[in-house]
Amino acid sequence: MSIGIVTHDLTGLGCPLHYIKAREIMQLTAVGEHVKFRVNVGESSDDVAGSLQQAGYQCEIRPQNKAHNIIEVVKHDDTQ
Repeated sequence: MSIGIVTHDLTGLGCPLHYIKAREIMQLTAVGEHVKFRVNVGESSDDVAGSLQQAGYQCEIRPQNKAHNIIEVVKHDDTQ
C-alpha cells in the first residue's frame, strides 16, 4: 500500500551534506519507490542529481520556483 511520494527538503544543507543525506535516504528506499528531494537551484541541483545518477539512480530535475528545484528519483533493483 503506497502512501504517495515523500519530498525531503535538502535546501538547508551544503556540499557534500546534501548528497550524503540523499544517498542515505535512497539506501533505505524500497525498489520501485519514487522519492523527491527539494534542493537549491544551481550547483546543488546538479551535484545531487549527478551523484545519484552515477550511483545508478534514475533522476529528473524539475523547477519548483526561482530558488528551488525538485529532483525526483526512482530506485531500481540494480542500484545500491
